[in-house]
Amino acid sequence: MENRLDVGHSIYMDNFYNSYDLAIKLLDRQTYYTGTLRVDRKHTPQEVKSQKLKAGETIARYSNGVLVGKWRDKRDVAYISTEFTNEMVTYRDKIERERQKSLPIYMYNKYMGGVDRQDQLMSYYPCERKTLRWYKKILFHILQMLLLNLYLLFKKFTNSRMSIYDFRLQIVGGLVPEAIGLAPGLRENTHHPKRTLKDLEVKRFQGGAFTASISEK
Repeated sequence: MENRLDVGHSIYMDNFYNSYDLAIKLLDRQTYYTGTLRVDRKHTPQEVKSQKLKAGETIARYSNGVLVGKWRDKRDVAYISTEFTNEMVTYRDKIERERQKSLPIYMYNKYMGGVDRQDQLMSYYPCERKTLRWYKKILFHILQMLLLNLYLLFKKFTNSRMSIYDFRLQIVGGLVPEAIGLAPGLRENTHHPKRTLKDLEVKRFQGGAFTASISEK
């Protein structure tokens, strides 16, 4: 990333990488940074760690241009940002209900949601096993991503509401027809109009630790 620094870019990362120290280093290189945060990371304010929040409430602390906050939805979500303040924003969810969330989390979901969603969908039916050699794990992971991308394309071009479970079963049935009589889980989707894969026309297509004097937003 060296050639991407010092030009005012914004980056988004998940909690595996994020920390106050990294935020300071990136800010010194004129690079803004937002992401979720593990509360046990060094320099996370004690108030943010320990504060009990009700649904919709938020708390934040600031130091040297770095915001560390926590917002309560169904569970606590901690976050860090050098670009956004801790204001609440209104948005509409998938069923057009008005909802609110903190601005850093809203922007994080906007730019990182696809990555997290992919990991979530792939975690439902994992193929990897501890006994597999490393190159076989890589192969199965690539196949899993291909299958997920195919499922998303299928939904996009057919407007189908088929679940990823039923989709995977149809793939298995198409590749291994004899499995239909062996696996009780292979079934016809009765909840929505019948639509198979054959219906899809493929188209090519800034330094220092937090102090007690930090103000609350």
